[in-house]
Order: sequence, then structure tokens, then C-alpha cells
Amino acid sequence: MTTIVGSLGTRQYDTKYDFGDGNVIQTKFFPLALARHLGANKVVFILTGKAEEANASAIGPERDALCPNVECLIKRIPLGLNEQDLWEMFDTLGEAIGNGEPVVFDITGGLRSIPFFMFLAINYLKVARDVNVEGVYYGAYELKGDDDNAAPVIDLTPALKLMDWITATDVFVRLGHGEQLAYLVRQEAPPEENPLKPFGKAIDDVSHAIWLSRPVDAMGYAEHLLGKLEKVKQSPPKGARPLALLLDRIQREYRTFAIPKDMANRLSWENLEKQIELVKWYVRRGHALQAYIISREWLVSLTQLILNHPQDSMSNKELREQVEKALKQYLNSPETTLLKEVAKTYRDIGQRRNDLMHAGMREGPMSLPKITQSLDELPAKLEELLRLAREEAQ
Repeated sequence: MTTIVGSLGTRQYDTKYDFGDGNVIQTKFFPLALARHLGANKVVFILTGKAEEANASAIGPERDALCPNVECLIKRIPLGLNEQDLWEMFDTLGEAIGNGEPVVFDITGGLRSIPFFMFLAINYLKVARDVNVEGVYYGAYELKGDDDNAAPVIDLTPALKLMDWITATDVFVRLGHGEQLAYLVRQEAPPEENPLKPFGKAIDDVSHAIWLSRPVDAMGYAEHLLGKLEKVKQSPPKGARPLALLLDRIQREYRTFAIPKDMANRLSWENLEKQIELVKWYVRRGHALQAYIISREWLVSLTQLILNHPQDSMSNKELREQVEKALKQYLNSPETTLLKEVAKTYRDIGQRRNDLMHAGMREGPMSLPKITQSLDELPAKLEELLRLAREEAQ
């Protein structure tokens, strides 16, 4: 069953409310009309002290006449004049709503700051209490015109989707987790073929590649994602309008390491440059394990490039194992060479990677501050080695 959360001011408006489906309900308190219309089982009134004095005694009789089986709770809230008041309002609302409870918000009555608080509360309760926010409604008293007319009820529920789109896009851009964004995309995709379906799959693909430390796949899928993104831009489906406003941000973040799929597995300077951009992407987000895993393999690929291995050899296991053995030999070389510097970096990064992969379960594990510091320095070290290698190759 559903809970209605609404506020009241200090005046009572005995008004007809038109829900637009032929259902017109007259009441002094819109949350009760909403409860009757939606078949809710509980109404939580959040009231300031003066609003409680003006309305508390009338809520019971009005409920009995309109929806007698609905439970009504009155929760006193402060005026919201400062930060402490706001936190008290959140606490009060959190105590009144159970975990996972279906909730509908009414933003009709009360102080003009209440609707803003309500929208903040929606996000708070969705995260803190895992509530299912089913709708947001406004009884537009000021639009009813003459006294005999009914006030239209405005359904603001679609606005909730915008917040969902923003949150999901932010998580995808900042952390690389695309599951929620892909889910929203699939939800809005109509049965017929449209650009959203392949775009949703592209989000899933690049997200999985990033988190599974697959640089070749991540770069290729990022390029694929950008292609599908352009098609969505050209023909944005009506159901995903909020997405259209967020596409540029996705594009900016993922084009840095995007490369055509046929080039992603090809040994080349451009490929290694793009892999460094992927490492930077991890470093900016503090994803140390992925950054070190990819950087260690990057050094093997750089050595292959220095040794003029074929372009199609980047995934050749036998050749890469030979290079790894050679790097150990270069490390012991008495001469100061580029390959010796690559070997030293390969050793250092390998130690850090092993430390992380073994969860620090070893003697003398790296301290967390040292891991963070060395992670920040990682992209610059790779860029320097790549620059020296290119100069030596010319």
C-alpha cells in the first residue's frame, strides 16, 4: 500500500480537485483527496507549529468523511530557517517512512520552501530508505478560476525521471558504472527498432570492459559508444529527452581513450597513447588496481614496439612472455638504456600491482598513502617513457 506525504499551510481551502480522469474530489486538505484517488492507506502530514494549530483538529473529521480507512499521522517540523532545521526535517520524515515503502509526495501546501525540501527528501529517501517514489502531485488552487471551478491536479512525476537520468549519467561518467544508465535507456526504448537499444548495449559493453581491466575492449567499445551516441543525438526518442541534455558530458569523458576497434588491438604509438588516456581515467577516479594492471601490460607493449614486433603481436602470448623475460635481463644490464628504464618501471609497477592483487596479504605491504602518491605519478611516468621511445625510434 502507498503512503502520501504532504504539507499544509495555516489556511484551509475547501476546494474541488480535478484529477483529469473524470474524478473530482472536494476537500479542505489535498493530501486526503490524493489518498482517496490513489487508494493509499496512510497520509503523513508534515506541519509547522502554526499549521498544526490551524489544521490538526479538522484532519480527523475530514478523513472520516472522505477516506475513513486511511491512517493519518501528523509530524511537527521546524520552519527550515537554517541548516539545523533542515536536518531535523529530514530526520522527522525519515522516521515516518518505512524502508522500501511506496510513497507519493504532495507539494501543494505549506511554506513556499516546502516543495524544494520535498524534492530533496525524495532523493534522500530513495538512497537512505530505498523507498519507491511513485509520484509527485500538485493541486493547483490558483488555476481554478471562479469559485465553482475545480482546481486542476498537476502530475509532476515525470520530473523524477530527470533526477534518475542525472544520477545514472553521473555515476557512469565519474565511476564507469553503466548498469543503471543502460537500464533507464532500455526502459525508454519502444518495442520498435530505435537508436536507444544499441546505445544501451554500448553503455553496458564499455562499462564491463573498464571494470574488467580490458584496455583493448574498453577503447574499442568507447569508440562504438560514441558512434551510437551520435545516432541518439540525431534522433532523440521522446521518452528519453533528459538523456539528450546529458550526452555531451558522456561524449567528453569517453572520447579521450576511444579508438576504432580494428586499431585497438594493433601495436602502434597511437594505441599506447590512448591506453595512457585510459590509465589517466582510472587515476582520476582513484581506481588503483585497474591502473596498475593495465600499466604493467602497457610496458610490455611498449617494449614490443621498441623491439619492432609486428603490429598484430600485441595479444601474442608467447611473444609477450619472451618480452617479460627480456625485461628482467635488461634490468640487470650494466648500461643505462631506455629498455633498462622501462624494465625498472615494469618491476616497480609489477610490485605495486601484486601488492594490490594479493590484498596486502604479504610482508611489508605498501602503505595506503604511498599507493595513492605513486598512482598520481603513474601517467606522467608512462608519458615520459613513450616520449623517449618515440624520439629513439626517429
